[in-house]
Amino acid sequence: MLEPGMIVWVPTTDDRVWAPAKILAVDGSSVKCAMDDGKEQSFPADQVDLSNPEATTGGDNLTLLGNLNAPEILQSLRMRYSQDNVYTRCGEILIAVNPFKSLDIYDVETILQYSEEEGLPPHIYETADKAFALMAATGKQQSIIVSGESGAGKTETTKLVLQYISEVA
Repeated sequence: MLEPGMIVWVPTTDDRVWAPAKILAVDGSSVKCAMDDGKEQSFPADQVDLSNPEATTGGDNLTLLGNLNAPEILQSLRMRYSQDNVYTRCGEILIAVNPFKSLDIYDVETILQYSEEEGLPPHIYETADKAFALMAATGKQQSIIVSGESGAGKTETTKLVLQYISEVA
């Protein structure tokens, strides 16, 4: 239910895709909002998404968001990416955003840390460790699905999984 005073996401025409706004009035299927630049603008109610105050923290598991919608997911990934946190969980799914630069999070020390400790931040080594541990415990084959667009880092991610397995095996 949309109500005046609520902070929401509204569509934009710039590269942000969505922008935060404050609801001023709701009139049937139209929502009047105050934009962050001070301007007022109306939107169809079906184009307005609820916002989470906690999304600004860039939490490492998207399932903890009260409102799991496209703008919240993108905002959380954007916040984490700006802090070089390129991995984010959505339940059992690991989302990786290509940093397009070298990060010092792929060394043998990090591999050992993920093979020995639990409760660490999301990482491809964590995913590889879960698959390897389940394979060792059950004797059954495991799969890790790596998908994405061209240039997203699928090949590099697969190399990191193989690096992890070769180190701990």
